[in-house]
Amino acid sequence: MFWTRVGDIPERILLSTISLSVGWQAWKETEAIEVLRPERQWEGADAPLEPSVRSTAYGHVNQLRDPAVFVEDDHVYLLYAVAGESGIAIAEVELE
Repeated sequence: MFWTRVGDIPERILLSTISLSVGWQAWKETEAIEVLRPERQWEGADAPLEPSVRSTAYGHVNQLRDPAVFVEDDHVYLLYAVAGESGIAIAEVELE
């Protein structure tokens, strides 16, 4: 599961897995692994490091948000909001 955590500095894309082999009430996510953080100016890397807040991101901020998975043929892609909510990026995911 790709996700972000409000309040992180910077808000970034994380990955956890959940075993579905048990009943849903026993589901437990693994410890988060960082997948992406703002690295380029268009992703918000040049903006100040500040905790994100739960709401619309106004302006150019140092945050990646709202990951979504897209699969086409044998390729897996991750779409995500950049610089808060200033644009959308896509990255191919290579699963190991």
